[in-house]
Amino acid sequence: MSGILDNKQRIIDTVITTEGRRQLALGGIDIKYVTFTDGATFYKADLVSGSQDATQRIYFESCQLPQDDITFQADDQGNLQTFRNSDSIPLAGGQILDYSFAAISSSVIAAGSPGLQTTTTLRGTAFSDASEKLLASSADNFSKLRIIASVDPIFEDDAFGLGPNQVAFTINSTRPIQDPAQFATHISALDSLFSDPRFSNQPNFKYLPPVNKLSDRSLDRSDPRAMSPHFLGYFKPWGRTQVDGLTYAQTVSELQYYQNLGYMQTINFDPTSGGNRLVGQFFEKSAGSLRKLDVIDYGIHSTGNQSSPIEHIFFVGKVEVDEKGTDTFLHLFTLVFGS
Repeated sequence: MSGILDNKQRIIDTVITTEGRRQLALGGIDIKYVTFTDGATFYKADLVSGSQDATQRIYFESCQLPQDDITFQADDQGNLQTFRNSDSIPLAGGQILDYSFAAISSSVIAAGSPGLQTTTTLRGTAFSDASEKLLASSADNFSKLRIIASVDPIFEDDAFGLGPNQVAFTINSTRPIQDPAQFATHISALDSLFSDPRFSNQPNFKYLPPVNKLSDRSLDRSDPRAMSPHFLGYFKPWGRTQVDGLTYAQTVSELQYYQNLGYMQTINFDPTSGGNRLVGQFFEKSAGSLRKLDVIDYGIHSTGNQSSPIEHIFFVGKVEVDEKGTDTFLHLFTLVFGS
């Protein structure tokens, strides 16, 4: 049923996009931020109030547009799923497809007839060109949303820039690993997700040892010092994980090692906003397929440096399944955002 809403009340008509419905069906939708746009709003000048009252108009139902999709979604293997874009580049299972149809006549082509429709996977230069357009469509979709923004009350410059805008690392048989044979290993020999030290700051990876049954309700069970006399025993975490997890000093030491080898680059964000709310996506392009990498948020850490007092650390890599069927995170590189 359709009708005209009461124009005396302010109504916000919310329509979940196709991607939102997919996540809702899987039980994974998690709304955290809301933005507003006037991209489909009609303005008309008024001599008295400056603009005509918009509540006197009749509007169509909110529609879904290609720019509704901004962030690429991936399956459990990291393969990119279908992403709507203005270039209509088809994507399925991390591969870019090309469709061709057999012509029945000069004005009619085959429509779903067996054997007359051909689907191929792009490779080589065609894949490279199409993938560049496809990945750029994420930023294009964001711009086309025409999101309403407020002026920063402190910074007059509302622009955003970064430099350098491209970095490259050359990997060979001696650098950054001097002897790859000494560092070769099987994926099953690596720490799985539940024992990887890079996850040690996540709530799901923290635990307390089992304790004897206690009847004192006033005892703070979340305080390890108060609970230690009641532990059944000392249980060391699995794998190479330290008892206190991966420390900030250990991460800095590792980064310093690669910096000395020339495998660390600094990118400056200037100009930028005061809040620095950045959105990033990381991809792997290889063998005609696109894969979205996984990112571990290792939290904000105090540096003790007055010029850059805090740093936000992220580990970027991909998850593979070992021969035991256990998920294992393969760490590729580290991102550090300083203040």
